[in-house]
Amino acid sequence: MHVTIQIKMLSAFAVVLALTGVVGWIGVTQTQNLSSLLASMYDSNLIPASEAYNMEVALATRRSDVRDTVVYASDQQQRTAAINSMADQDKIISDDIAKIEAGTLTDQEKQALTDFKAAYADYKSTTDQVASLASRGQADTAAAKLSQEADALKKVTELADQVTAAQLADAKKNDVEGDQASSQAERMILAVLAAGMLLGLGVAVFLSRSISRGVSAVAFAIKGITEVDLAALANSSQAIAAGDLTQSFTMASKPVDVRSRDEIGEMAHSFNQMIVRLRETGEAFARMRAGLKETVTLIAENATQLASASVQLSDASEQAGSATQQIATTIQEV
Repeated sequence: MHVTIQIKMLSAFAVVLALTGVVGWIGVTQTQNLSSLLASMYDSNLIPASEAYNMEVALATRRSDVRDTVVYASDQQQRTAAINSMADQDKIISDDIAKIEAGTLTDQEKQALTDFKAAYADYKSTTDQVASLASRGQADTAAAKLSQEADALKKVTELADQVTAAQLADAKKNDVEGDQASSQAERMILAVLAAGMLLGLGVAVFLSRSISRGVSAVAFAIKGITEVDLAALANSSQAIAAGDLTQSFTMASKPVDVRSRDEIGEMAHSFNQMIVRLRETGEAFARMRAGLKETVTLIAENATQLASASVQLSDASEQAGSATQQIATTIQEV
């Protein structure tokens, strides 16, 4: 499969982009979880805790109203105002109880609220009796009844504190869970970021090494050809041109071992083909040198034979001349 450098780079970018998406998804998911947890804390803990505190304030106000009905037993207007205020506080407490019950309560909170409602019913009955005695002008009897009211108030206040404490304890628990969820989200994000950085670094190193290794191999081979092989070929050619047929040429460069299927691999393949052609050129050069050497040797041998024949002809010519001279002398003597 032909995989170009562009495809490799795009693939690496896609991996980094996917990891970024994973980090974003984790961040959004954990943020939504934290948001839901905070909303749950507000609805299930903060609002009920606030209502529980309002109940305690209403109880304190109601106790003051009860005492006012006794103190101002002879003043009908102020006594009536205190009784009306007691009714208002009763409504506030009833509304607060209803709001707390509408929320999500733990078993501990439900039990605390049930105990409070029972104690509050007893307290309300006692304080209503005090107000009724004061309204009928029985201030002394109403004042004596206040001791029972104090005991009932203490109990109901303690139970109101338990409701508040239960709400705050649950809120603290949710707060701890929120911190744990936040810490877990941070760890997950950091882990994914670290993995992404390591993977990105690994991809970058792999790509850079694969590209640089192929380019370096081709560059080294080109340097060897230009500085060694072509120089040796030029020197041998010049020597032969000068008549030195003892010079030879051998291709020293080896094919480049690059197996990638990208542009670098294609370049290395083309370069290897060039090395093959140069090696063929070197072999042809060696055959040419051998042929020239053989030809020169034959010429030298023929020249030697020709010189020998020339000497023999010269000797024969001298002998013929000598014979001719002898013949001429003989003729003259005759």
